[in-house]
Amino acid sequence: MPAKKNYSKLAGRLVLGRIPSTTLDNVTRDCLADGTIGGVVLFKENAQSLEQVAELCKEIIEISHHPPVIAVDQEGGAVQRFEHLLTPLPSQMALASSQKEEFIEQCARINARQCKELGINCLLTPVMDVLSNNLNPIISTRSFGSDEVKVSELSKIVLKAIADEGVCPVGKHFPGHGSTLEDSHLALAINPTDETAIWKHDLLPFRECLSELPALLVGHVWLQAIDEEPLPASLSHRIINRVLRGFFEYDGLVMTDDMTMKAITEKYGLKEAAVLALEASSDLILVLAEPAETLAVSKYIADAIKSGRIPANGVDNSIRRLNKRFGTKPVPATKETLKLLKEDVEAQTELTLTAATASVALLTGGIPTTDVEESVVEPARGTWKNPISTGEWVVVAPSHSRYPLSLLSFLRDLAQDEEETGKAKPTFREVRYPLNPTEQDAQDIAKRCNGKNCIFLTFRSITNKGQAVLGKKLKEKAKEVVAVACENPMDITVVTGFRHYLATFDPSDLAMRGLACVLLGILEPLGSCPINLEREQLEHR
Repeated sequence: MPAKKNYSKLAGRLVLGRIPSTTLDNVTRDCLADGTIGGVVLFKENAQSLEQVAELCKEIIEISHHPPVIAVDQEGGAVQRFEHLLTPLPSQMALASSQKEEFIEQCARINARQCKELGINCLLTPVMDVLSNNLNPIISTRSFGSDEVKVSELSKIVLKAIADEGVCPVGKHFPGHGSTLEDSHLALAINPTDETAIWKHDLLPFRECLSELPALLVGHVWLQAIDEEPLPASLSHRIINRVLRGFFEYDGLVMTDDMTMKAITEKYGLKEAAVLALEASSDLILVLAEPAETLAVSKYIADAIKSGRIPANGVDNSIRRLNKRFGTKPVPATKETLKLLKEDVEAQTELTLTAATASVALLTGGIPTTDVEESVVEPARGTWKNPISTGEWVVVAPSHSRYPLSLLSFLRDLAQDEEETGKAKPTFREVRYPLNPTEQDAQDIAKRCNGKNCIFLTFRSITNKGQAVLGKKLKEKAKEVVAVACENPMDITVVTGFRHYLATFDPSDLAMRGLACVLLGILEPLGSCPINLEREQLEHR
């Protein structure tokens, strides 16, 4: 007599949850132990110290009924959960700017090796989206750039390096999030381009890397050319089953993006959406909600499997794919591996700092400003004449809730280190401004900078339009200004007219330290912008 199926455990293998703190809550512990979820995705709130993360992973590994998937979004730059514990990583766009493939491979290996030592077996990276829309609010510097061939080549390097270290990489966000204007955390993202553009640009990195892709993550993106009605790719039978499974003949692991994003929840119930994703041929559902909600989704999936709504052969195929990539439990950290990990974290920081510094670019391309009275063309690459050698400089930086943009502290630390040379060094102080300053804010800050030398940091001034007003006021009042785009380099099309314009492609502390090295003349800005800095953008039809 065949063994009776345990639908709760079958469903649980297909679900990843989220932990609300630095220790396992009772609901998640029970779910892992009885197999009603198959693993977790870790976030910064789960990471207090290396010892604590290692202990958390060890407990997950030991109590889990299934070989657990322990995943983390550790991309680098703006999206990395453990930069306060592990070696911090530059963003993908920053690495592309450095034009050094060895940096990209080395950073990927460092990332995988260090995460593996903690007990993590799945990295939700690389981002394989081609940035076709420079106004994209969610992909931006997470992408390698706007050249689909280059994105393919660099993604392949990362995929291979991570896999070589014994960790499963996950390419994302199939079928491409780079042509969208929306953030799928907030609304359904729409790709309005035609089939030819989707095939040539968005899909190219995934097509070219299929043999290196053990797993991929499907985004909540509506491809208007494929599905007539608004439907996220994560729920689309046409995109996952017909295009990916059928036409591409992809038999790797397919997981969804987080199902708690508003692109899903505003139209579909969380439980129903999870079943729709499985019906469309996904294998692993990310339900990064409160543990009780995740459990409710798992139970709903179990009922759908029991009723036959989710076909048995589909479940069998999903578990086969999961067993191929995650068939055995990860190895938990020991005291010895943690000791070696700490040494590795310290040893590799110099390399990633070198990569971040090499990524700083002089923004170029002959871009005229929008100020008719004061039309300025940005200088050609290689003409950087660093004005910061002596005198007092004011760092004018936005107050951001997530990124401290602590350039001032790095400038002071590095300038102090250089004092022993006996040369006169510049001094620095700071003025902070609201992320989207009002006209009055701009006037007040410009008044404080009257006649002063300024380093003006911007962050997504395309959407924070008050930064353009502040930039204009600083041009009128300040003595000298060095403008720096700290994230999207498209800031140069809004905050215009400065002789000195740099880009870091990354708002992280690592990038700010690399920028400080350039501003203090320790290294030249040798990066090359990996996107086309043109004002014409994709508009939704």
